[in-house]
Amino acid sequence: MGFFGGFLYTGGTWSAVDPAAVGEVPMPALLVAVHDSDLAFVQYLPAGPGSGTAYLGYTPRVYFADDGASPPTDVSLEAASLAMWWAAVHGRGVDEAETKAVELLPFLASDDVDDVDDVDAGEDDDRDDEDVFVELKLRRFLEVLDVPVPDEVFDEA
Repeated sequence: MGFFGGFLYTGGTWSAVDPAAVGEVPMPALLVAVHDSDLAFVQYLPAGPGSGTAYLGYTPRVYFADDGASPPTDVSLEAASLAMWWAAVHGRGVDEAETKAVELLPFLASDDVDDVDDVDAGEDDDRDDEDVFVELKLRRFLEVLDVPVPDEVFDEA
């Protein structure tokens, strides 16, 4: 069984939370939830022009093979919106945010099933650990966002 957990970043610190029970939080905030080491939900506030939710590993639509599991994902828009969140948190400008969006884009999961390895077909053997355990990808993602990493996630990894 993989790792399950939720963490809220606000005011420069992380706290363990139940992602389903989080009410209003002071902004800016980042809520991450890891589901079975396969997918991570990343909710960022304020959302900017994006949906406020990005995924690492798989999108729920792909993971659960159900188009109703989540709205369609626009990874370019979410990367740009996350970069705007990063710029607001760190006092950076538009040019730096555009560069940051390019850095964030490869981390984000798309709804394109062709982008997903067929683990059942044995392709898992050649994948990097961060492509197998989403919490490792989450660690690198948070490092790119220049926020501290919640140690609790990686005690389990």
